Amino acid sequence: MTTAVPLFQILYVSQLRPDSDIGVVKDIVAVSRRTNPTRGITGALVFDGEHFGQLLEGHEAEVVALMRRIEADSRHHRLTILFSGVAGAAREMRVWRSGYCEGQQLDVFFTDDSRRGPAALAVFLAILQDADLE
Repeated sequence: MTTAVPLFQILYVSQLRPDSDIGVVKDIVAVSRRTNPTRGITGALVFDGEHFGQLLEGHEAEVVALMRRIEADSRHHRLTILFSGVAGAAREMRVWRSGYCEGQQLDVFFTDDSRRGPAALAVFLAILQDADLE
């Protein structure tokens, strides 16, 4: 009898490093679209012109390894993990999605320290409802 592997989630926000060319966003999106599905990672990456918000879901080892690579990526600045842990039984996102959200929508995570844990996840999922995702 096989035991189901629990679903693990990480939600983080970061700022595009001020000295980075905005064109790097296209590269980040292209790599995430190509590699995340092959690793069994679902979730969403949005960019508002200054900030990234990303929800990663999958097997813990894969999600944590990806998060380590993101943390080491010099294009990210002021990276803050808002939520990390075992999720409910179902994924929030059935596939990998990425795109754009309205400017300043992600600012709430940089100005309000109460936006952590499950509350942050709920706010992020609400932002995704209005985002332009592919």
